[in-house]
Parts: sequence; structure tokens; C-alpha cells
Amino acid sequence: MTKRRQSLVYRLHESLVRRIVCNWNYVYNKKNLKKKIPDAHLDELSIYFFALCDAFHTPKINNKSTTRIITFDISIVKKFYHILISKIRLTFILIVYIQLTMARKSFGNVREKRRVSELLKIEKHTEIFASMCPDEILDHYNDYSTREYYTTLMLGDISGFTEITEKYTRSGKSGPSKLTETLNSYIGPIVQEILSHHGDVLKFSGDAFIVMWKLQEGMIMRDMATKAMQTACIIQKHFGTYSTDIGVTLKVKLAIASGKINFTSVGDPQQMSHYIITGKPVWDVKHAETLCRGGDILVAPSSWQWANPSDYVFKILPNRHTLILASSTMWEHSKEDYKDESWISSLDSDKTNSTETIGDDDNPYDKDSSPVVRSVELNEPLEHLAEIRQVVIVFINVVTDSNVKKRTLISIVNKAFKRVCGIVDKLQGCVNKVSLFDKDLMFLCIFGLRGGKQELEAQIGLRCASKLKSALSAFENINSVTVGVSTGMTYCGVVGHTLRREYTVIGMPVNKAARLMVAYTNKVVCDRESFLYSRLESGHFILQEAKHLKGISNVGPVYEFLEQVQVQDSEMTTAVYPLLGRTIQLKLFESLLT
Repeated sequence: MTKRRQSLVYRLHESLVRRIVCNWNYVYNKKNLKKKIPDAHLDELSIYFFALCDAFHTPKINNKSTTRIITFDISIVKKFYHILISKIRLTFILIVYIQLTMARKSFGNVREKRRVSELLKIEKHTEIFASMCPDEILDHYNDYSTREYYTTLMLGDISGFTEITEKYTRSGKSGPSKLTETLNSYIGPIVQEILSHHGDVLKFSGDAFIVMWKLQEGMIMRDMATKAMQTACIIQKHFGTYSTDIGVTLKVKLAIASGKINFTSVGDPQQMSHYIITGKPVWDVKHAETLCRGGDILVAPSSWQWANPSDYVFKILPNRHTLILASSTMWEHSKEDYKDESWISSLDSDKTNSTETIGDDDNPYDKDSSPVVRSVELNEPLEHLAEIRQVVIVFINVVTDSNVKKRTLISIVNKAFKRVCGIVDKLQGCVNKVSLFDKDLMFLCIFGLRGGKQELEAQIGLRCASKLKSALSAFENINSVTVGVSTGMTYCGVVGHTLRREYTVIGMPVNKAARLMVAYTNKVVCDRESFLYSRLESGHFILQEAKHLKGISNVGPVYEFLEQVQVQDSEMTTAVYPLLGRTIQLKLFESLLT
């Protein structure tokens, strides 16, 4: 032991003796403290006390007060053990015992606070992830079977999102926050109205959404269809046309259809999962949506058969669809009603209760994109995900055989989803959306999101698209695989309502990739930006015939991407050039060889 260490021990000993002598009479005469301490604890308490004293020694290092804990040598404790067997032994032990008890209680309180904090953290995370899943997933979060339901579906498409995104993209640093506020101030009340009418928002897809009213026990199809049509009328009355502060008008068109659907979860529970819906109502509502204009409510015959015509002002179109102009039984709501915080909190409690049965191992956390998972794990507000950044969009369209059966189609979707996720994940991309309409299966993959930024992302996206096309084309019952790739600035963020929202990307590159995917067949096609940013040789690209892309005025050149695999010969090659000015040497070699 060093001299410094010895002096420290003696100073502690002297101060201890003075403290005990001063307080001995007071402490020893207290009746509530006259209780026998187990002898087995004496040595432990003495060692604890010296260590405790040493822990309170705070020398100054670099003008900063620092706690330095030094473990005492047991011989030093024994050296001063005579203190413990004197008359003041009881006082000393009582003081230490009380301090130890208080320390244990304090430590217990800290552990309890930590446990409560962890439980609150898990509860908060569960609420966030639950808001990004439909109720159907929360009710059957670990069920990967195909379930059949009689439902009424409503498909909504909002026009003006791309234009408003482009304007806010050029507005500077405040663009993302203003865009998020504008989008959520429009979509939020729409979602709130849907939830108040017991609709289940199945999907958000940028500027579109699909809602399901499921037939419950004790209800009839007329109830579902009527509720969907009433909800659509209320949405169009209050939010059909919405003027923003930058001069862009947002409009929503709604299509409604009814019938039996199949709901299936696909993927791997341990990795990544998603869900799809199939059935005639899905095709009907998609077809009806294509016939709509902004501000319209178009009802397919499958839903109109359950309606009471006297309740609506309507017009029958030549294609047998019904255009609803007004509803005489529509509930009277005002926009101020949507700001009722108590009503929102009641919805919040209902939504939270539906997630109480979710365990730690079986939860829908992995149903969403990786930026959201990372943000939640780091306890960052979801608002921080709102940004305008350059990304690479890879849109995949898989067309299956027209005569494929339902079970086979679901099996194809499941295998395709696993294969796409496997390839994209290895290249640090993100599978953001999966949709199935009729026989067309579509995947939206994104490269360059927060936490996954890479160099040469356009090149990675193109090569990923080529791998995906090759892998999916090898599946049975697949007619064609078309991939559209585009690069540019997009809005990335969480859009929707506090109770139902999704992480999405909105912008011209998303629309362009989708249009390229539809305009060309069985190819990997890309725009000019992807061609330039990839920094690949021009031999990988073939200029395509220009085609009109809906909603895009300046398309620019379109290229087909064909990845060229260069195989280098490892053997040494010999050049066969003539030897100039070596006539004498050549004749000499010829004479030697003959």
C-alpha cells in the first residue's frame, strides 16, 4: 500500500472515530435502534462502510470534481477492526445498517422506476407500430392463413399531391415540415372520419388509400354498403376540394364496391411480413376508380344493390355505375367537430386496447419500413422522418397467368415477396409497398432512405432491378416482369392520422417509375437521371421508343437496362504483330530451326 493510500485510510479512521464519539450517546439511547444486528453481517457491513467512505472521496482532477471508487484491502479493514468490538460497536453497526438499508431502498426504487420506464417505452412503441397496421392485422397478427370476408371496399385517390410536393421541394429548408403539415391536415380528418364510421384503413399508397368495412356478426351487407356511402358523402362534403396556401387545390375521388374478399398475410414472421387482399371487389373498386374524376363518388353495381335510392341524389352512368351527387340522410358535421380532443382520445384508447394482447415476440413491428423502426428504437419523434431527399425508385410489375387459381396466386405472391425482400435487403434497400390488383402484383422498392444512404445508388437500383427481373421470371405461372427505375427528389415521411398512418414517398420520380412500369413490357427501363447517376458504360443501355406517360409532360429519354457481364480470360494473350527491322535476326532463327 502506498503512503498516500495509508494516509487516506488513517484520515478516514480518525474522522470516523470523532463522528461516532460525538453521536454515540444520542444513537445508543434510542429505543427504536436497540435491536440486535446479525453477527454474520458485521464483517460485510464494516467492509461496506469503508468502501462507502472511500466512494465519497472526490479529489479534483483538471479542476473537475470526480468520484473515484477504490477497493479497500481487507487487511486494512482488519487492522481497524478493533473499533467494531469496542463499546461504540453497536453505534457504528447501526449507522452503517441504516445507511445500507436506505441505499438498498433507494436502489430498489431506481430499479422500479427503470422497470416502469421500460414498460411505458414498450407501450409507446406498440402504439406507434400499431398505428401503422390495419385493425385486421392487429386482430390476427400471427395468423398467416387466408381468411374470407364479405366486405365493402372504398378506394380513394387524391389529386394534387405530386404538384404540391414539387412546389414545396423548391421552397427551401422549411419545405418538408410545411408539406407534412399540409398533407396531414388534409388526410388526417379524412382518416378520422373513416375511423369514426368503423372503417379499417388497409393501405396508404402515397396519394391513395383503400378502406374496408367487414361484415360482423349480427350485421347485414346493407349496413356495410350504407356506412361506406355515407362516409364517402361526408368526406366529399367537407374535404372534396381543399385549397392550400401555395395555390394548389387537392381533390379526392372515391370508388365503392362490395363482395367477398380474401385477406392473407405473406412473408416470414421472423423477417418481414406484409398483407394482400384479393377478390372481385378489389378489381371492381379499382375499375370504378379509373372512371372517376376529382370530387366524384362512384359506386359499383355490387354496392348499389344494397342502397336505398331514395336517400341519395344520383345518376346512373352507361357502364351501370352510379354517381352519387348528394345524400339526404348524411349526418351533419362541421369541420370544428374534428378538433374535439376528448373524442380523439376515446378513439386512441380503443385503438390501444386492441393491442394489449400483443406479446414481446409476436408483434407487428416489422410490418413497416426500416426508417420508422430505427426512429422508434432511438426514441425520435416521427416528425423527424419528414424530409425531401434524393432516392432511387424501383417499381416492379409482375403479371401472372389469367387462368391461375386463387390458392396458386397467393402462393406466387408469397414466394415473390420473400424473393424480392431477400434481394432488396442485401442491397440495403427497402420494400415499401405491395399491391395486388387483378393479376398484377406490384412492389415499390426504395434505395437511399435515411440510414441506408450509399454511393452509386442508381447503379445499385438498376442492378437490383435486373436481379429481380431474372429471379421473378423464373417462377411458374408468370407471364411478364416489368421494372421501372427513376431517380430524383421525393418527399419521405409519415402521412396520415395519429391512429392510422404509414411511411410513404411522394413525388414525380415515384409517378415516373410507375408510368414507365406500365408503358413498357417485360423490360427493365429507366429514366435519364438514373442513366446518368449510375455511371455505367453506355453499352448497358438501349434507347427506347418515346411513349406518352400519363401526368408527365417532360418525360425525357427512356433506356432499357441490360446488365453486361464481362468475363476476362485469365490466360496470357500473345500479340501477332510483325517484327520490323529484324531481317538478319529472323534469317538466323530460320536457319537454326531448319
